[in-house]
Amino acid sequence: MERNEQAESERVDSQLDSERLEQLHRATTALYASDSIEESACQTVSTATEILGFDGCLIAKADRESEMFEVVAVERADDLEPGDRPLGIDEGIVGAAFSADESRIDNDITEMREAAQNDGQVKSVLTVPVGGWGAFQAIGEQTGAFDQEDRRLVELLVAPLATTIERIQRETTLEQRTAALERQNEQIEAVHAVSTAMKLTTEKDDIYDLFVETVEQVLDIAICTLDERVGDVLKTRAVGSTMNLEDFYTETPLDQSGSLAVESYDRGETVVVDDLNQTKYRAASSDYQSVISVPLGKWGIFQAATRERDAFDETDRQIIELLADSAEAAIERIERQKELQRRARKLEAQNERLDQFASRLSHEMRNPLSVLEARLSLARDTGDAEHFEHMERSIQRMSRLIDDTLALAREGSAEVMVEPVRLDRLVTECWQHIRTPNTELVVDTEATVRADTDRLHQLLANLLRNAVEHTGNGVTVTVGSFEEGFFIEDDGSGIPPSDREAVLTSGTTNLAHGTGLGLAVVRRVVEDHGWSLLVTESESGGARFEIRDVAVDT
Repeated sequence: MERNEQAESERVDSQLDSERLEQLHRATTALYASDSIEESACQTVSTATEILGFDGCLIAKADRESEMFEVVAVERADDLEPGDRPLGIDEGIVGAAFSADESRIDNDITEMREAAQNDGQVKSVLTVPVGGWGAFQAIGEQTGAFDQEDRRLVELLVAPLATTIERIQRETTLEQRTAALERQNEQIEAVHAVSTAMKLTTEKDDIYDLFVETVEQVLDIAICTLDERVGDVLKTRAVGSTMNLEDFYTETPLDQSGSLAVESYDRGETVVVDDLNQTKYRAASSDYQSVISVPLGKWGIFQAATRERDAFDETDRQIIELLADSAEAAIERIERQKELQRRARKLEAQNERLDQFASRLSHEMRNPLSVLEARLSLARDTGDAEHFEHMERSIQRMSRLIDDTLALAREGSAEVMVEPVRLDRLVTECWQHIRTPNTELVVDTEATVRADTDRLHQLLANLLRNAVEHTGNGVTVTVGSFEEGFFIEDDGSGIPPSDREAVLTSGTTNLAHGTGLGLAVVRRVVEDHGWSLLVTESESGGARFEIRDVAVDT
């Protein structure tokens, strides 16, 4: 009789095991088809309690970033719910099993130090790692609640869960990579379109605006500025659409310390700061945490900021650097075009000036040539030496006309070679070729000026000759210096205020004190040196020419 009862019990147990295995098979088949980790975890804990008959159980994932276990699914454990983080990944029984990657049965945890946060209701636990993702744990309210068969069945249940989680993670990673590649392609296409648009722009400000707008739209970064180098400062030219230019640094000196923009510009390298609070750099706003700074060659610097740390990745950097390269190329193209236009205008002006000079020279040469021809004829007829003196003066005048014309025709082509020049010595040298009877030179200076000796000689000779030729016999010419420069003045009748600007223009021989080309040469020498020229009146009422902004050593 006892044998029959034992056989019947074994038959029933075998039938139950077979049914449970069949139920587990159906449950694991459903797990393999799941597309959600959370859904799979919930199916697993539900199967463990309903089919395997556990008092309760949970599944937690190991969060590597926080180094905590986070509950994903729980069944019949009232003190826990999804989202809870009860333990570190190296704490408690579950932490030990996970770290060792081994299942374990603990049938009496009431006195175990590893049994963290146990309120006494849980007496036994069965812990099974879920791959490298997390862990499953069944709880028993009695000691000795679990045996090796329970362990085997849970491992059978958890194995497809681990496989499913690994598959879902791979699929998620692949989807993320695909989405990232698609987004990156879209970004590159957008940058390419903007780069093409930059090639058609004619103003640098348009390039700056395009740059900022593109970063804002493509990378979804609203806090950004673009500064252009202007002299010794970085000057803000464009800002994001949500920003007010007045709220930010509009000028940053290139020698300013603690400036990320200055440092990045000087180095010519992109600089990414993940946490401004951990650096020496000063931010325009204390809210800014992450910053990227990208130079546009020698032209300027672009910066973007966020209110989150570690905001910029390698893709952001590459996109902005691509934009910076395109902007730099477009700016250089605009500058080259402007330089070509400047050269074309200059060449056109030079050609026009040469035509004028040729016409002017032809006109001015007629008079001394006529005098020369007449005097030559008289000299042949009479042999009087006086005619030779007139001929010599005509030749000298033609020589001066040629020199003055060439001086003006070479505008901008002659390099100014500056050196210290004794003003009194050069004035005296010029006077030797200009003085006439009954004229007097007073040199009231021992100053040394920094100038091109040959060009300064032209200036002095023309001003001295102007005083002698347009004042007549008995003129006294005075050359002196003052703190800002030097002057040449005479005691003649002076130049009317209405004519003082006109006398400095070539071709003003119709004016009472016009000299044709001579004073135009004076103005050209002054401009080439970076000086300034003032035509005024001397104390005696004569003409006074002041050359200012000259480096004078008295």
